[in-house]
Amino acid sequence: MVLEVLVEVLVFYLIEKELKIVQLENIILKD
Repeated sequence: MVLEVLVEVLVFYLIEKELKIVQLENIILKD
């Protein structure tokens, strides 16, 4: 189903976004 694919893509995008935010926070804290 197309809906299942959309959900998977959305979840993947959100996880990637969260990881990038965490990395940015770590960089900021190191400085």
